[in-house]
Amino acid sequence: MASNLNIESLNITPNPRILRTLGEIPFESWQCFAELIDNSIDAFQYADRAGIPISKRQIVISWTTETTVSGDRKIEIRDTGPGMNLDSIRSAVTAGYSSKNPMDSLGLFGMGFNISTARLGEETMFLSTRAGDTDWKGVLIDFQSMINNQNYEVPVKSFPKANPAEHGTRIIIGKLKPGIYDRLRTTESQIRDTLSDVYSPVLRQMDSLELLVQRKRCKPVPYCVWDESRYVVRNGEKIHAVLPIDEYVGTALFDIQKNRYLIFEEEESVLQYYNENDSYPEGIIEREKRITGWLGIQRYGDPSLFGIDFVRNGRKVLRKEKSLFSYYISATGTEKLEYPVELGTTWGGRIVGEINVDHLIPTYQKNDFDRSDPSWFEVVNKLRGDGPIQPKTRTIFNYQGTNNSYLGQLIRGFGRMDPGTKWMAIKSDIAKEWYKKFLQGDPDYQTDAKWWETAQQADQSKADRGAATSGAVNHGSAPSDDTDSYAPPTKSNDSEIKESSIDETNTGSKVPTTASGDDNKKSKVSTDDEIRDLLNRSVEDQTLTMDYRYKNCPSPLKVEVRRMVNGGMGSPPDGEPVRWDKSNFRSLKFFYNPMHPFFLSRKTLPHEIMLLQLASIFHSRDRLISKDLTILYIELLEEMFPNERIDLPTVQERATSFFDQLRSVIVDLLSSREAEVLETLHEHSGDLEDTLANLVPNPELQLQVLKRLPGGVSALTVVPERVLLRLISKYPEEFFDGKFFKVLYQTINLPSQEATERLREDSKDRIISYVKDAEWALSPSTSQRRDSKRQFKDELIRCSHSLDLLEEVMIEL
Repeated sequence: MASNLNIESLNITPNPRILRTLGEIPFESWQCFAELIDNSIDAFQYADRAGIPISKRQIVISWTTETTVSGDRKIEIRDTGPGMNLDSIRSAVTAGYSSKNPMDSLGLFGMGFNISTARLGEETMFLSTRAGDTDWKGVLIDFQSMINNQNYEVPVKSFPKANPAEHGTRIIIGKLKPGIYDRLRTTESQIRDTLSDVYSPVLRQMDSLELLVQRKRCKPVPYCVWDESRYVVRNGEKIHAVLPIDEYVGTALFDIQKNRYLIFEEEESVLQYYNENDSYPEGIIEREKRITGWLGIQRYGDPSLFGIDFVRNGRKVLRKEKSLFSYYISATGTEKLEYPVELGTTWGGRIVGEINVDHLIPTYQKNDFDRSDPSWFEVVNKLRGDGPIQPKTRTIFNYQGTNNSYLGQLIRGFGRMDPGTKWMAIKSDIAKEWYKKFLQGDPDYQTDAKWWETAQQADQSKADRGAATSGAVNHGSAPSDDTDSYAPPTKSNDSEIKESSIDETNTGSKVPTTASGDDNKKSKVSTDDEIRDLLNRSVEDQTLTMDYRYKNCPSPLKVEVRRMVNGGMGSPPDGEPVRWDKSNFRSLKFFYNPMHPFFLSRKTLPHEIMLLQLASIFHSRDRLISKDLTILYIELLEEMFPNERIDLPTVQERATSFFDQLRSVIVDLLSSREAEVLETLHEHSGDLEDTLANLVPNPELQLQVLKRLPGGVSALTVVPERVLLRLISKYPEEFFDGKFFKVLYQTINLPSQEATERLREDSKDRIISYVKDAEWALSPSTSQRRDSKRQFKDELIRCSHSLDLLEEVMIEL
């Protein structure tokens, strides 16, 4: 029996079948194209470094039409890069080969090429040519032929070219996998949209680069964010809507062959080698780690279209990443969502950003990074800081101070979406409509000017409750909740009002009081003059001016809505609450007077009246004979104002937000009365029990509360809402007079002590009643209510109004 003891090596060259197996790796069609696009972009960048002139930079993805016989259908990816010689082509198609520094390139020729092409088809032709070459040269990779021959030998192909100056690379994939062609045909637009998004950074950087899918160009997807000059104020600190980022996080040793940073033990060995040889081992380099880009606030909220884009070498690896909005609790192995917490499932979030992390290593699918790499943790820590962001969670887990990281600032400054400049937001449904216009390239919606003006109008509405005599909107960049900024101007006497609002137009000419000619002409002149007068004495209501439609509406109607700000409409004493200008149905105008007795004495809102007339117009225009007018009105209301519904989750999230704001300052407000506050907490065993349960991860603070020790006041950030209510009632002097509520309390001093006490109690009781409503919304019994739905709705409306009033009387935090 022959002995094998003298065998020194074994040939373990894999069966060629392995290349076909690569095609079973789960890659979406767009990911297959992206692998090949990466290599084309690398070629253009190589040409720039080498000084090779490229007159036209183009990457074209195409596939044959449906008229082509099924077996002859092909996919082609073609670029106009500098091209390569036959030896470079051999390296490019060799599985696992890469001649590039993986830190500076998007692609990884070899493995990436084989995975993507094998995923699409059984046969691949790789051709390339350089300027001056006479032929296209390359190889034909046929998996079945290689398996039959049991080797990796592939035939070289050569085709003459008509123009010697032509250059570039062509990858032609045939014998398509079952179902591939149909998926390409039915998802063409989705593929184009995804590639447009993924390559937006590089398409912006290389504005001469064209990326086409089936002859249609991929355009970079813009971010619809507030201008970087906009800001809000929190605790006297300006927080801008866009935060630039440039963070140097040191250097680290990187292994080019292994395509990763060295672990601690490897670093020690390499550093010892360096000390002995004054150089690093071959393939080991020092690499700077830098985080650049920006984080900011979108002009609209969305349940899914928000999050952070992480970019490596010009390509998005992570898109709309939301993991940084949660805090990992190591004690329980769970995550706590910190943003968005207000109406996250309906309004969604607004924080977006583009972070360049060229030093991070992507996974083989290039749709994530190695999250066990210490460099990933460095990035996360730079963006969201140490520990939780929300003050309540920081207290529970024994973190001190405010999280002032980039995300910490944005969540603190823009965590809510109440319309107005305080939170820099407008109504959700309007914002989304305007976002569509932004994407369509409408010049009126590219900057944030309309958004800003509308946010200021929301401030104005809160300040004067819609008063028609309100001051003009301030078009500056600074936010303001100062009601004096929107105070009504001094009222003029009747004669002045009459002269300015009736007798003069904006040109200064007198409105004629008599007219000659026939009655129709007289009526037309009078109507035109009246409309001009109304235009002069009104402002456009940006929140209501829009294209109106009902469910399945064939075409919308544009309505310009205008709010009267000077005088009324029609004959005195009260005039008319609303007025239409329907002289041009392509440009309808609706005027309303918010100070008319009708609106001041009823719950009816101006847009509800407007929708009645629009329902009638649509009913006639679209010949909706079979549809009841009232149903059409309901459809208009549901379609155009979906966010006006009042439901328990919405009210609860608003109430939670109020108490969270109170918790963020209550420790400072009551720290001087710590001993009294801790005694108050011990008055009710249930309150103490719930508080201690919330502090389980923080035993030190638990003990301070239990033993009434110094520092125990910090537990106020986690006490139940009913405790907060009781503290306001017991220590009003610490919350009123501009400390948390603008409402006066101690400042009230009258000659009569009894009158002083009575007015102070009235002032306190009014605020307490609002806070009680907010606490009611969050009590467990409220969620379990099973009584009259009508009564419950009325209570929700009351609670919603109380929250509105609380927001008005709170100071700017």
